Amino acid sequence: MNCLPGETVVLKDDSGFAGKEVERETLNTIIHLRLRETLELLRRTLEEESFINFIGEGIFITGGCSLIRGIDNLAEEIFEIPARIAHAQTMSGLTSAFQNPQFSTAIGLIKYAQAVQAERPQRRGFSRIFSRFIPGMR
Repeated sequence: MNCLPGETVVLKDDSGFAGKEVERETLNTIIHLRLRETLELLRRTLEEESFINFIGEGIFITGGCSLIRGIDNLAEEIFEIPARIAHAQTMSGLTSAFQNPQFSTAIGLIKYAQAVQAERPQRRGFSRIFSRFIPGMR
């Protein structure tokens, strides 16, 4: 987030007290350091659990955090592999409002569930009818 020297923002208090005025540059520094700390902790955890080798071709950043400008560059720096912001791919009925990266995780999970459901063999006869009354019956 670019800011002018001395530019301030008011951080509102949820408890009803007056907000606190903070320099935007200070807030940017705090956010950047916390993001760096979080990504470094994630990398360390993945290395300790031997999952780092399963990352593959790169990192896809999703969710609301993906709206933070430069997070992909920070992730590339820390993980030393390509990183990019994930966007929801075309899905029937998907409006432009849901193509925002903050929805990509949820949309990806829905698409995955659809793919898994499509691969399941269709049940026939009595078990199909009976399963409507007793969920979980296969």
